[in-house]
Amino acid sequence: MNQTSGRWLLGALFSTIILITGCATILNPMLMGGSIVNTEYQPKKILVSYRADGEVPQNAKYYLVETEQGEAILEKIDKGTSALIATHWRDELGDHFSSWVATGPGFEFIVPLDRTKPASRYVYPMGQYSADRKRGIGVVVPKKSFQPSTTLTPE
Repeated sequence: MNQTSGRWLLGALFSTIILITGCATILNPMLMGGSIVNTEYQPKKILVSYRADGEVPQNAKYYLVETEQGEAILEKIDKGTSALIATHWRDELGDHFSSWVATGPGFEFIVPLDRTKPASRYVYPMGQYSADRKRGIGVVVPKKSFQPSTTLTPE
């Protein structure tokens, strides 16, 4: 996914809000594994702030955060909609966070247990992943191997 398609995705989601309802609640059923939050959203605690290198939506900032429900990834977009990626599991690679758009791409973040090391953001094009149940939650499972589209370096 390139920067243009990332902006298109967020622009399309934001346009849907404005054109259909004027509020973010319509998007929650479209974003699986997470939720759309407004730009004023404040998590319980920011655990790690990241600098994003690679393909990302314009002006996106990424954070590992603590919420009332546990750890999550916050993708914060200046002057736009932001996403809280809450679907979470842990394995030998670290903490995984995933979400997907009902008729669009899937996203996965892998955060090493050593929080001083860079995290990775993966974007799986529509049709190149499945949304499966794993450990009792819905997760994005790629159909082939992908390279990270973004490196998230702790600041």
